[in-house]
Amino acid sequence: MTTSGLLAALIAGSLFSVGSPDPAALEIKTPQAIVATVSEDTLLPETAWWTLFGDPVLDACVATAFERNANLDMALARVEQARAVLGETRSYQSPTLDVNFESSRGRVVGPANGVATRTEQDANLLVGSVNYELDLFGRLRKGTAAALADWLATQAARNNVRLVLAADVTRAYFTLRCTDEQLQVLRETLAADRETLEILRYRYVHGKDSELEYQRFLAETASVERQVRAYENILAQNETALLVLMGMNPKDMTPMRQHDAVSVDVFPKLPDVPVGLSAEILDRRPDLMQARQEYVAAVARVGKADAERYPSLNLNFLVGNASGPIDDLFTGPTGWSILGQLAAPIFDAGRRTSRLRQAEAKAWEALANYEQTARVAFQEISDALVNREKLSAQAEQLYIMGEAQSKSYTLATSQFQGGKVGQLDVLDAHRNLLQVRLEQAGNHRDQLNAAVQLCMALGGGWDVLADDDLQLRPTKKRYLEQKQASSPE
Repeated sequence: MTTSGLLAALIAGSLFSVGSPDPAALEIKTPQAIVATVSEDTLLPETAWWTLFGDPVLDACVATAFERNANLDMALARVEQARAVLGETRSYQSPTLDVNFESSRGRVVGPANGVATRTEQDANLLVGSVNYELDLFGRLRKGTAAALADWLATQAARNNVRLVLAADVTRAYFTLRCTDEQLQVLRETLAADRETLEILRYRYVHGKDSELEYQRFLAETASVERQVRAYENILAQNETALLVLMGMNPKDMTPMRQHDAVSVDVFPKLPDVPVGLSAEILDRRPDLMQARQEYVAAVARVGKADAERYPSLNLNFLVGNASGPIDDLFTGPTGWSILGQLAAPIFDAGRRTSRLRQAEAKAWEALANYEQTARVAFQEISDALVNREKLSAQAEQLYIMGEAQSKSYTLATSQFQGGKVGQLDVLDAHRNLLQVRLEQAGNHRDQLNAAVQLCMALGGGWDVLADDDLQLRPTKKRYLEQKQASSPE
């Protein structure tokens, strides 16, 4: 190819283009019904929303999970993989330089002019080559754009893992605290029932009460004790679930149960979550960022598949020296050549067109996934706001029910002792009071979890301590140690 021909190809390359959708045209508006219910302030990615609950033990649990959770390790590893793929893909846009050295030594034995001879010959060849593909139709650029979007998508996925991990740890911690509170209620009730049972047994033995009354209360006490054992089992399972999220083993557990009586009032406080919402929610929630980057990558691959249907131009430049003895390698004759290779697809039975259709279908799927992810995001925010409001109203009713059931049990006990009501009335009041106390603890847990749900829906907190993820993770450290141990010295 002449110099003028090469320049013509370069100029033509700047004019060629292939069509693909523009991801920047994506626009999803925040529903007005949601915007009307929120304030100006909002959670940010760097907001450690779990600290709003005012519980240092919870803060330590989340920090430990960020440091040791295996799911976060896997997400970080996927980010590194995508970064390496991006580096490889981007390298295809640059020239490659290779050096090839060949050396040989031979002996020729045979008659020459009637005289037996033996000749030794040396041959050395040093060749340098530069290869470069002119990206006429953007195939390489589109491939790099897709790899870049993939890398950004894995970063967003990592951020989403952090967000979900913080929420899961917080919910598991609140579930553990609530189960412990309910267990304490049952233990207090069981202790009081056992005292009452002893009194009834004494009265039954001395003929002051019937055996029926004693047996009824014995069955009631056994029922409460059965619930104690069931909640102890649930508590152990909740502890193990929290440990797994924190990347710990059961033997590493530091007891977090409150073994003394704990009232609902000493539970972690309900935070005042700032619930500002605007179009920036699409830029804050990592799952939306991931879905958007996946669409960007899919669109780039449409352009790449389209560009593969057009010609490609490769340039190859060779320069080298050849010599006999090695000492003459750099003083021997030098040669060079320039080769231009233009490859144009003519017939492939529709292979490239089918690849383009596959890429377009995947882009369509990615766009639908992004729009659906946005809808789910707004649904989660709306549900969290409604859930918080309704649980707060339920808490008020449970408080009224608790006061009424406590008075009912006191009156039933007093009237039973005065002979005005039967024992069944006392047992009903007893069961109702226990049920309300358990529901009160459960409602407080639900309110706390609703606050967690809202914080998660708003996309806050995933950037807290994110720089620490770049430090050497325990699993990566163990991998490097095993690699070093298995490598030959």
